[in-house]
Amino acid sequence: SRSLSDESEAADGVELETEEEDLDWDNYSVTLEERIAAHRLEDLQVEEDKVNHLIKSNTKLQAQREEFEFNFEQEKQLRTELERGRRKLEGDLKMTIDSLNEMEKLKVDLEEVIKKKELEINTVSTKLEDEQSLTATLQRKIKEYQARVEELEEELGAERTARA
Repeated sequence: SRSLSDESEAADGVELETEEEDLDWDNYSVTLEERIAAHRLEDLQVEEDKVNHLIKSNTKLQAQREEFEFNFEQEKQLRTELERGRRKLEGDLKMTIDSLNEMEKLKVDLEEVIKKKELEINTVSTKLEDEQSLTATLQRKIKEYQARVEELEEELGAERTARA
């Protein structure tokens, strides 16, 4: 039979085993909790990295949006200025076309005046040529008549001399 001391040792052994099991369980729990904590810390780090990346992306997108808005406003102003310039040029073009039409009418009128003046000049030139021809003919006849008068005066003078 077993002695009391054997039982006591056996009880101590069971107690010791239970304490060792408790210690193993505690160590396992602590290790598990440490692993869970480390895993959560990694997850938090990953999430923090994601948040930082999103913040950078958001900042970048806001800068791009501001740049697009600025460019849009500049383009809007440019379009407004171009539209204003286009309207001014269209007005200038209309005035230029009107001026050209007036000048074309004036040109046609002046060409008519020139044709009339050229006709008048031709008529006057023809009259002048006719008159110059007539003048030349008359001057020739005058010379002929003067020569005839001189001949007649000489004959008269000779006849007077002969009668006297």
